Amino acid sequence: MRIIVTGATGMVGIELVRQAIADSSIDEVTVLVRRKMPFSDPKLREVIHRDFCCFNGLEEIFSRADACFWCLGISQLRVSKKEYINITYRYTVKAAEAMRRANPSLRFIFLSAMGADMSGRWPGRFAKVKGRTEKTLADMGFPGLFIFHPGGILPSVPQQQMSRFKKFELFMVRLLSFAAPFAVVSTVRLTKAMLSVLKQDPGKMIIRHREIRRLSQSCRYTP
Repeated sequence: MRIIVTGATGMVGIELVRQAIADSSIDEVTVLVRRKMPFSDPKLREVIHRDFCCFNGLEEIFSRADACFWCLGISQLRVSKKEYINITYRYTVKAAEAMRRANPSLRFIFLSAMGADMSGRWPGRFAKVKGRTEKTLADMGFPGLFIFHPGGILPSVPQQQMSRFKKFELFMVRLLSFAAPFAVVSTVRLTKAMLSVLKQDPGKMIIRHREIRRLSQSCRYTP
């Protein structure tokens, strides 16, 4: 099995790559990244790609893949409204369209978040933009589309060179993990749950936090 991962240098993406490499059912992991990965592996194929609005020349990579894990994203608090829409909606949709043209049988796994609203009724930039992205993906007709809605996410591996904002965000999630541990999931458990949809269809498109925790319970972990 061959997979594509975006956002592979981020907190969730890098753990997904690590778990995918350790998974014997996955033969190749192609990462679309702007900068090099901090590690290498015979299974890992790096593609340095800087323009996430244009995917010309990647058709062969898309046509060979069985699934794409879209982990690329950014907090709405770190960028302008225009840039947030560009990264969250436009990048995702442009890539999904290119992949769909090159490979109609490709499955698409989108890392969203709790609070995203596909109906567009909930106020707030995050809920609306994430929800709009989900709705557009759902209308594309992927043979397998899975959208993950985790709550708080804690890194299973210590993070290096974190920004002040990221440190504060992580501090708040750690507080939440003490107050409401059921509302938080580790990156290992989240990524294992995400990879599990390649082997067993969960029977639903939106995988909410409670279902992520349930799926993760049946997964074997690579520490």
